[in-house]
Amino acid sequence: IEVMLQLMLSLGYVLLFGSAAPLIVPLCFLVFRIQVQASAMLLTECTRRPFPQRMAGIGVWCNVVQVLTAMGVVTNGFLIVHYGYAFAGTKITAKLTGCFLYCILAVILRACMNDLGPSQDSAVKLLEARRNRVL
Repeated sequence: IEVMLQLMLSLGYVLLFGSAAPLIVPLCFLVFRIQVQASAMLLTECTRRPFPQRMAGIGVWCNVVQVLTAMGVVTNGFLIVHYGYAFAGTKITAKLTGCFLYCILAVILRACMNDLGPSQDSAVKLLEARRNRVL
């Protein structure tokens, strides 16, 4: 849990405030990479293999990422219309319309990206079969 929590904090910061502080984004991704490499080294070289058992997995973290993504779209839309030069001096209705259109565009782009790529990797079935055989 601690490993995933550290990764989610970095990812959440990028998703929520990446447009406000774009110079921090590469640093967060560097932290992400170092954390993944350290976890890989810990699992492969420093610890013993645990006895196989069924676990709940990281499915709950997928829900956290979805909530962070939705909050990030709304937050970035607000930051763009509130501090952007294109909306300087405009009425609140124009700002709300701009934020709404930004959110709709983000939802459409995400749907298009989900349709372009496969939802599961081809190796997932093989890994599930191996897990079922061991357990």
